[in-house]
Amino acid sequence: MDAEYRNFCDQAVAYLQPSTPTTRTVDLTRPDIPVITDLGNGLLTTYVVIQGDKLRYVQQRHLVDAGLSQAQLHHHALENLTELSKTKAAHILPHGDVFMVLCGGSFEASLILIDELWEDTLDHFAPNGFIAAFPCRDILAFCDAESVAGIEQLRQIITRVEEGDHRITPVPYYRSESTWRSYAD
Repeated sequence: MDAEYRNFCDQAVAYLQPSTPTTRTVDLTRPDIPVITDLGNGLLTTYVVIQGDKLRYVQQRHLVDAGLSQAQLHHHALENLTELSKTKAAHILPHGDVFMVLCGGSFEASLILIDELWEDTLDHFAPNGFIAAFPCRDILAFCDAESVAGIEQLRQIITRVEEGDHRITPVPYYRSESTWRSYAD
């Protein structure tokens, strides 16, 4: 185990990405390929280390040299994302029939990965379940699953940022049994 790589991996934060045909066909055994966890719902988790104003991906070689499994990295990176949400003072703002989640500008969408956030902290905002939009990495909005007006507002948010940077998904997702799935009426 290399202490430098272990330290690097220990700083990793879970980072939500879209799944594309290209990501599904990449040879993930190459040492310079980022570590990727396929969530099985059109989304991926990658792992980044914040270095100033840059994000540096954890690559396969880092994981091997650190002596960590992908599951260990994932668990630790989710803990770091949770801590980041506290450090950045993530907060909820009502906006019409939806709620916006603000957390510093790069990790809002990634917050869907924190189960405790949805199951314990935000559950009172959506007693009938969650529908969320996260069209770009810095946008996360949600509403109650039975709010027709809220769902329409989520679709409007998605449409307004169609050409935004760091795109993730052009469809809303719903949360069911601790899993996010694309939402269709």
